[in-house]
Amino acid sequence: MRQRNRNTRADYALLASNQKPIAFVEAKSYGTDLGLAQDQLFEYGTGESVPYAIATNGANWAVYKRERQGADLLFKQLLAVSIINQRPTLAAIKLLSLWKGLLTSQTSIDQIAPALSKLIDDDRPLPPPPPPPNSFKLSNPPDVSHRKPTGLLFPDGTQKQISKWNSVLEETTKWLLVNKRLTVDMPWKATPKSNRNTLQQSEIYNKHGTKIKAQIRISAKLFLLTNYDAQSICSITAKLLDDCGVQTSKVSVILAQHGE
Repeated sequence: MRQRNRNTRADYALLASNQKPIAFVEAKSYGTDLGLAQDQLFEYGTGESVPYAIATNGANWAVYKRERQGADLLFKQLLAVSIINQRPTLAAIKLLSLWKGLLTSQTSIDQIAPALSKLIDDDRPLPPPPPPPNSFKLSNPPDVSHRKPTGLLFPDGTQKQISKWNSVLEETTKWLLVNKRLTVDMPWKATPKSNRNTLQQSEIYNKHGTKIKAQIRISAKLFLLTNYDAQSICSITAKLLDDCGVQTSKVSVILAQHGE
């Protein structure tokens, strides 16, 4: 059931036996960042007494509980599940938190969901996910000079939608930073002979003292140079991954179909 709230609308509402919503659900397209979904859920929840909120992008699921502390309304995460990076049996057990019997018995889910979230897989390696159609590994890029990228797939299953080549380098840098894997010394150069830094902790200027326009601010103290062609972007991104100890064969670039 879709649920409206003022001028916003949750994608779905899970109903208790009395037909009143017990949880709002925000569903995003496969692999996209759940940050926006979480923000939207919290917006819905502030105007309703619905106790739970669920966000999903198909690969990842998060369950939150609405709590009030004094005058503040907070949302506590009870469970986070990735169905890509865990064995199907374990993911299914964790997703039992979404069972209607647990959601409508709030004491049960409040106790069980955190316990389920702590369950870990055994030591057997997971089989690698199948490569997306029309994609290539950064370890072996083809000639991409006349192609357009549409997505990036990282080793942890995170997928980013992109539409230009410099986003390959930008999103990879952000992924490394967020996952605490950006371990190169700063400043970092794409090639030793380059006269400019590709990554540094202050804005990038040319030799005349003019700020270079083709740069992206990754964080408060991290700036990325992006004025490279498509083939160079692939090579530089692969080198950055290598320098950070991440296998380039585990990062895929998804291409648009010919004619798109």
